[in-house]
Amino acid sequence: MIRILYRWMIFPALAAVFVVSGCKVVPPTLPTIAPTSTPLPTHTYTPVATDPPTPTPRPTHTRAPSPAPGNCKNPESSIVDDQIASNLLGEPFQFRVYLPPCYTTEPEKPYPVLYLFHGQQQDATLWEKLGALKAIDSLILSGASQPFLIVMPTERHFLLELQDTKFDQAVVEELVPAIDKNYPTCKRPSCRAVGGISRGAAWAVRVGFSHPDLFHYIGAHSPAVFGSDLARLPVILRAIKPEDIPLTYIDTGRTDIYRDSAIQLEGLLTQFGVPHEWHMNEGGHDLDYWYDHISEYMAWYAQNWP
Repeated sequence: MIRILYRWMIFPALAAVFVVSGCKVVPPTLPTIAPTSTPLPTHTYTPVATDPPTPTPRPTHTRAPSPAPGNCKNPESSIVDDQIASNLLGEPFQFRVYLPPCYTTEPEKPYPVLYLFHGQQQDATLWEKLGALKAIDSLILSGASQPFLIVMPTERHFLLELQDTKFDQAVVEELVPAIDKNYPTCKRPSCRAVGGISRGAAWAVRVGFSHPDLFHYIGAHSPAVFGSDLARLPVILRAIKPEDIPLTYIDTGRTDIYRDSAIQLEGLLTQFGVPHEWHMNEGGHDLDYWYDHISEYMAWYAQNWP
């Protein structure tokens, strides 16, 4: 169970009501999500009957499962709503932090950190509503994952043109240093991951590949990658040492309206021999799809920590 340390925030942009029936969330239809003002490059794709995941093997490391937390003062996880002053955004930078079961400010070893970005028409509460935090609770309490933190920033102005926002700069130059200063975090790239859904996945791709010195894992879930980033990704990949290129997870629905964006991203990583996982699943660009796969996303992040 997650002990909530905040009051529910109702944001008009999402305006969605989740109805829980058993373990299935039935969400309303989302408005069309525009990934960017920059058109995606033309791409021709011929669907096949099946698309097996993981066409490119990625390095593996062996690690004994973490023991399930025993007696501790705070066996439940918690969520903290916080903000920092941001010169780049010109307003407070709001974010949420997931603190794992048995969290302590003096752990035996520093905590890895996962940064998760929401999509358009959403905010940082998306991840809890999709069940991401409960999934992490289960992994940690079962001993399948070591404890780690999750930082969920809110992009308040998600309809701004790319040239008019400094969201990615604020994440790298202001948010990451603030988290490292105020929480007992592991500061090695192998201890940091960045991921997102839709526009959030586009930010994850931009931030992760542009800063391999900070992030070693990238999760692109239903990515609507910025067209300019697809164009410059080959240049970025050539400039990174092969051993420093982030490991990447890409997934999309077969009927996702931005499916070609994910296919182009996967094609580029394959072309340059970048280790990654690729999943073409049934479904579209909607909350039902993400709810169905949220546990897979969290398990992937959890298995990578050193």
